[in-house]
Amino acid sequence: MELKSLKLNLDNDKLSNEKKIWNQSVLFLLVAVAILFLFYGLGNFRTLGSHEGYAAVPAQEMLDSGNWIVPQFGHKPRLQKPPLSYWVIAFTSRFTVGEVTEWTARFPSALAALLLAVVMGYWAGKWYGVKSGIAAVVIQVTSVYVMTYGRKAEIDMILCLLTTSVLFLIASENRLESRQKNFFRWTGIFILLSLSWLGKFHYGLAMVLVPVAIYFITEKKYRHFIKFLHPVGLPILLTAIFLWPYLVLQAVPDAREIWMEETVGRASGLLGHDPVWFYIPRIMMCTLPWFPFSVFGIPESLRKAIRSKSPQERFIWIWLISDLAIITLQPMKHIHYLLAVLPAMTLLSCQPLAQFYAYVKQKKPEINSTFFKCWNFSLVVLALAGIYMLSQMEMYFSKPFEGLVLFVLLFSLIVNTCYYKKQFRIAFASLIILLGGTYVITNDQLVPLFDSRLQVAKFAREIGEDVPAKQKIWFYKTGMDPILFYVDRPVYRATSVEKIESVLYQTNNIFVLAREEKIKELAGSGRITVLKKMEVDSHSIQPKRNDFVLVKLNKISELVSQKN
Repeated sequence: MELKSLKLNLDNDKLSNEKKIWNQSVLFLLVAVAILFLFYGLGNFRTLGSHEGYAAVPAQEMLDSGNWIVPQFGHKPRLQKPPLSYWVIAFTSRFTVGEVTEWTARFPSALAALLLAVVMGYWAGKWYGVKSGIAAVVIQVTSVYVMTYGRKAEIDMILCLLTTSVLFLIASENRLESRQKNFFRWTGIFILLSLSWLGKFHYGLAMVLVPVAIYFITEKKYRHFIKFLHPVGLPILLTAIFLWPYLVLQAVPDAREIWMEETVGRASGLLGHDPVWFYIPRIMMCTLPWFPFSVFGIPESLRKAIRSKSPQERFIWIWLISDLAIITLQPMKHIHYLLAVLPAMTLLSCQPLAQFYAYVKQKKPEINSTFFKCWNFSLVVLALAGIYMLSQMEMYFSKPFEGLVLFVLLFSLIVNTCYYKKQFRIAFASLIILLGGTYVITNDQLVPLFDSRLQVAKFAREIGEDVPAKQKIWFYKTGMDPILFYVDRPVYRATSVEKIESVLYQTNNIFVLAREEKIKELAGSGRITVLKKMEVDSHSIQPKRNDFVLVKLNKISELVSQKN
């Protein structure tokens, strides 16, 4: 009897150790996948896009000038957005490499995406169990929207983290928690709301307060509205709303008109209209490739929300529907607005994904021999056909695509064969290598080939060869083009011939960069000497604009005497 008891204890200890090792392995794998998908090649997989330039250039100018109040783009105020994105990029850059690079500009978004995955994993784990929490992390890290906007130097992923964290703190509030803990909870809520305002004005507040208000009303939690009069949190929020605009208005009195256009003008449709159904086909992209699991999770979630009156499921649906309604009713629509509902979709998807994994692990469905052979044969035929078509095209992207196709074919065959022979661990490891390798090859070899701004950035970097160090370059009517980011000289924007002439009047010559058609407008302002024209490699993807020209504008003495 004692021997049996001892053996039973040893078996339990063995199972406990195996479970501990498994949990540690899963945690390590999740961290590795998150780092790979969010941080690999973050700074060099492509050049900055236009909206990334809107954030990176002002951040660099903040570091250069020391003015953290009025954002500048080419030494002209950029006030269309609040300063949070510029601040986090400038802060990250200052305490890492000392200047803004593609990596430091994108790092805050990647970190926000990682923290959002942690929040959603904890949230789903608290509501639905550990396995659903793990599934939520996987969905968050590997969804198309996260891999897209989590690797961009834009405010959207940071804003999604802020608003989702607020919603989590409110949804997970326990009526039995101590008064002190609840006080700190709501202080944190107001701090996050304040940061969301500094990220995109009223947008973050609307995406939080509307669903929360509806939830409080439907659940008859009327007393909870009093918490919005928090003695510490409310003053913090009001300070965030009014202090920065007040400081900006002292320096730029016209800022109020810009803000009115960006807020009221955008909401009223003055900046453009999009159809009401704009988001319907695009909502499926949010959680791809996991969207089918969202579909499977909808019936059960609705049943719990309607029949069982589950507060948790009601909160998810109120959140999802109200935020969708807000962005749908807005006349001007953008696909990145859907990031607001991505976490809600994750909560709908995580349980079905966890259940699917448990089913496969327990049942280990077998593959029919005929199906196995036909499937592998089909993969080989499709791969060879794809390689043949690519070789016939003789395009600049043919060779890298051929390599990717061969890699995918090889590891797909290994995964299928190992699964067929019931070597599940090898099949799983091969699947991870397949997904990770495909991602790495795509970012290293393919994405740069389709970067239409790469040649523009190369031209901008080469300008320094023709312009003396610390010499100013005037960008004439180029708008807020991200090309400014890649110029290693002080850059100033000019929007009129009069501005160029006034600068030229004070010196003998200036350097001007503009599009070729705009250079003609300066013919009467001075003697133009063309220093460099942008040359385009015909074997690479063509930039949208390839007519940038660097000129030296010399003062004409006759014009000076006329001005005198």
